[in-house]
Amino acid sequence: MTTRIYIAGAWVEQHTRARPMGEAVRKAGLLITHDWTVPEGDVCSCGDNVTMHAGGHTHERTEDTRPGRCRACACPAFNGIGQGSDSTLSREYRLEHSALELQAVAEAEIFWLLAANTQGSCGAWVELGAALMARKLRTDLAHAPLERPRIIVSGPKNRRALFTEQADALFLTDGLALAHILMMTGAR
Repeated sequence: MTTRIYIAGAWVEQHTRARPMGEAVRKAGLLITHDWTVPEGDVCSCGDNVTMHAGGHTHERTEDTRPGRCRACACPAFNGIGQGSDSTLSREYRLEHSALELQAVAEAEIFWLLAANTQGSCGAWVELGAALMARKLRTDLAHAPLERPRIIVSGPKNRRALFTEQADALFLTDGLALAHILMMTGAR
């Protein structure tokens, strides 16, 4: 049976951390319960969709700076990081994706938090809380300690919140956490 993992992290760090770690666990044969980086990857740091960057043209923005509201982007190249703010998303999108992500956390055997280096990454911390609660509920219902989900936290800011002390393991780097996850799952 394939080990199921959920990787939480800062939206603005998805290209430097979440996507590379996701690729590594997939190559090792683990199943990501939900990859939140997929829909976000088509948005540039300026807020425009990747299609606004077609052909690498540089254009001036209009006065209306809301996402998707300009003729073309002023960025010299696509920088698929996105705005990093859930507040700009529609209510329907927020409801759908928050439910998907919480369900994915609940289904995971391993929850891996890539503790944000520079920003708060509110959603990832909520997901850590959901993973901690899932483990507590499973333990209470079984009347015995269960190790699911195993909770791993990595990054230099792995002790940013007191709740990371509830994790099974803390690592200063994502690479060390990845090696630990691969070792404990027997993946290669």
